[in-house]
This record gives sequence, structure tokens and C-alpha cells, in this order.
Amino acid sequence: MRAGKQTGQYDSYLLRIWRGGQEGEWRWMLQNIRTGEQRGFRDMDALVQFLTSIQSEPQVTLPDLTFPE
Repeated sequence: MRAGKQTGQYDSYLLRIWRGGQEGEWRWMLQNIRTGEQRGFRDMDALVQFLTSIQSEPQVTLPDLTFPE
């Protein structure tokens, strides 16, 4: 993140990627840092679809924050 003042709405996610299953397929999991909610995905299309869907959801409103340079 760039230094300076940050305002607006945001949510933070931790993305985990690993190989799983019998054939070593790639798997993805997102964890919402604020709520702890975890959501797993078996393919990239499902992950992208979820990320697209959350863009229209209300997010947390930030107070004015200043990040060190």
C-alpha cells in the first residue's frame, strides 16, 4: 500500500493456494481478515466469480487513516 492518507471502503482477504486431491489439482481459499470467514474454491473460475460478486457488497467504512511514508 502506498504511503499517505487512505479513506473509503475496503475488506482484506488472505489468499491460500495449494495442490490437493488425488491428482494434485490447485485449490484456493480466501479468508476474510475482519470476520474470519473462510471460503474454498476448486477452480480459478469460481474464485474470480466470488471476487467479482463481493465488489457489489457493502464494505467496512474506514476512518481517515494516515500511513507512514
